[in-house]
Amino acid sequence: MHKESIDWGDIQFFIAVARSKSARSVADDFKVSHSTVSRRIDALEEKLQAKLFYRSSKGYQLTEDGKAMLDYAQSAEQYLNAAQKHLQGGSNQLSGEVRITMPDVVASHLIIPYLNDFSRAYPEINVQLLVTSHVLDLESHQADIALRILPKGGVNVSDRLVARKLADLPSCCYGSPRYIEESVPDDGHWLGWSGDDAILNWAKDTPYPQMPYQHQINHGLIQLEAVKSGLGLARLPCFLADGAEGVIRVPGAAPSRLHELWLVSNPEHRNVMRFKVFREFIVELFSRLVDKLDGKQGYINTKN
Repeated sequence: MHKESIDWGDIQFFIAVARSKSARSVADDFKVSHSTVSRRIDALEEKLQAKLFYRSSKGYQLTEDGKAMLDYAQSAEQYLNAAQKHLQGGSNQLSGEVRITMPDVVASHLIIPYLNDFSRAYPEINVQLLVTSHVLDLESHQADIALRILPKGGVNVSDRLVARKLADLPSCCYGSPRYIEESVPDDGHWLGWSGDDAILNWAKDTPYPQMPYQHQINHGLIQLEAVKSGLGLARLPCFLADGAEGVIRVPGAAPSRLHELWLVSNPEHRNVMRFKVFREFIVELFSRLVDKLDGKQGYINTKN
């Protein structure tokens, strides 16, 4: 047998001719010429180096090799048809697993409180939350969907993925009342999210631009606890810190829109129903959370 692989199209012509015993009938069914059918059969026989049909005025009759080939070909056809039905059925079913990655603050304050709505609507879809500050690779299928907090105007997403902005994420400066009273500004410092904060120097637009950075905490919930404990001042999302017990906005600080929340997904999943309905749920959810993201609903602790 030649090393050249068999063309499945040739196999389909072979199966059709074996069943009908007429190249002309197959030509009509496939809407091709009679010579095309003959050429495809000849090509298959050449690749297999076996004679599959006896050709006569009575039509095409299978040889012994042809009968053996038909058994294999029909088995392959059955497996491929079953695979097609299974995969297409799975794409259309509202069941299965959806793996979504996001930072901890998004999971705890923006997704978990509303996830039961989705679960009631689609009880057979299993949502797996991959809560991490690391960026998981959707292209290598570490996750199916991502909610990412990205710098405003500096979106860096692979052009092989589909990205949609969900909302601005206003943030402000926060501290514990005692820390603000006793340590700011002379002995105070800012908590950073990463070592780059000092380089970016976002504190220049705060009431205390001269205060140094100390410590880096890349999880929002842990940073909020650090602020409560009096470890320092921090820039936090308004939806996270407004209304949190033991935390107030730094006097004179105004919210800024430095970051955005984006929905990122793999285009391979565009028409898979369980991913589609989950994306729609997320988009609709954030259209309703504008006030919460701005901190308008929860900002009550101005003096505690």
